[in-house]
Amino acid sequence: MSVSNVVVRPGSATASYTAVHDKDGELLHAISDMRLFDEFHLPDEYRPGKVPLQQIIEEAAVVVIDANLPVSVVNRISTLCHSTKLFADSVSRSKCHKLAGALSAISLLKVNRAEAIALTGGRFSDDESLLKAIHNLGPAQVLMTCGDEGVVMSVGGEIFRADVLPGIEVVSTNGAGDAMLSGVIAAELAGLSFDKQLQCGVLAATETLRVYSACSDTLSRHLLHL
Repeated sequence: MSVSNVVVRPGSATASYTAVHDKDGELLHAISDMRLFDEFHLPDEYRPGKVPLQQIIEEAAVVVIDANLPVSVVNRISTLCHSTKLFADSVSRSKCHKLAGALSAISLLKVNRAEAIALTGGRFSDDESLLKAIHNLGPAQVLMTCGDEGVVMSVGGEIFRADVLPGIEVVSTNGAGDAMLSGVIAAELAGLSFDKQLQCGVLAATETLRVYSACSDTLSRHLLHL
C-alpha cells in the first residue's frame, strides 16, 4: 500500500478506536478519538508538490470513504468521482447521515440493519423494504450485514444472500464488517459476479472473526480464491 499521498498534520494525534468484547466476541463497549477527522478538509491545493486529488481519483480503480469523514469532505469527494466508482461504509447509526448528500454518487453502500433503519427514517424494518428504500436514495448496490443471520446484497433490486459459515469460533467481531467490504471490493476489481463478490465478503469477514485484532494477517487474495 502506497502512503505517498497521505497527509500528515503536525501536532495532531492519529485517530484511535478501542473496543471491549464479551467472552463470545460480541462488542460491549467502544471508545474512540476521531478528533483528527474533524480537522480534515480538502482545499484545492493542500499537498504542494504532490499529485492533485482529482488526478488520484481519476486514476483509482475505486474510491472508498466512510462516515467518519466530515460532511464537507464526503460531498467534495462524491463530486470528484465522475468516472470512478465510489464505495462507502456508513460506520454507525449516529454517523451514517453524514453520507446523505452523497448517496446519489455512491456505487455501493455498506450498512448493517440498524444503520439502514436510521438512514431510511425508521419507516421500515424488513430487509426487502429497507433495501428498496436505500436504493431510492441513490446507491445502485447495497451491502447489508445482518449479524448471525448472514449478509444480503441488493443490486438494482436483485437480491443475493449468504449465510454465516458454520462452525466458526468467534474471537472478536471487531473489523468483520470492514473485512466484508474489502472482500467485496477485491472481488469487484477481479471482475467477479455479484454472488461471487458476496461470497468473497463472507470469507474475508469469517477470517477476521477468528482473530482478536481488527485485521487478520492471514487474509489474502489466495484465501479469497482471487
